[in-house]
Amino acid sequence: MVERLLKGFDHTRMVSWARLMLDSGRYAESLILLAGMGKAAPEEIEKYFLLSIGELELNIPKDTASQLREYANDIALRVLNGEMSQDYGFLQMLKVARVAGRDFRYAGFPEIEEDLDNLFYGRKTRRDGLTPENQKTYIREEFKLFSTMEMLDIPLSARQQEYCMICGKLSTPFARKKYSVSRPFLYHVMSCDHCRSERLKSSSQHFVKRKIIESYALQGC
Repeated sequence: MVERLLKGFDHTRMVSWARLMLDSGRYAESLILLAGMGKAAPEEIEKYFLLSIGELELNIPKDTASQLREYANDIALRVLNGEMSQDYGFLQMLKVARVAGRDFRYAGFPEIEEDLDNLFYGRKTRRDGLTPENQKTYIREEFKLFSTMEMLDIPLSARQQEYCMICGKLSTPFARKKYSVSRPFLYHVMSCDHCRSERLKSSSQHFVKRKIIESYALQGC
């Protein structure tokens, strides 16, 4: 259902879905009408698709965020199980990230896309360890980490923790004041909330994501 939010969605797939539902023995007045709407306008097809969902009493999340999350989880599992090509799954996750806006749970995928562009043009990357040669393996690992965090239902606040290279702890950084003898005389730096160090590795890094998963899994033991 959430695919209709994504750019390039073919609304005739809703018509195909209606025909499959009828073939499986499910019946509803709107479903019958939808099955015959192959040449109708997208708005009309979507209207009867939503009516069919209601008449069939299907258990589908109503809010966009829940739909996107369910769809993204399905994409990740299908990629990892070999039911969908990784390249196609990656493109779908990029679309999900765009629709979801600032939802941090999907941020890793567009960050990888940006870093691949940076590598191509010889610019500095956000992530350690990503190269043109290992990008397939790296993206698969991103799918694994995303799926694991989703299965554990790790809160977004925990997923955004950074890792302190000095004290070796996961940290929720805070803005600490610093002073300089030249302009700007006062500025802020993000610092570890344990030891106040500025040497932090971001939650974008795969090894940091693994530490977040390990930490959260241990809390649940």
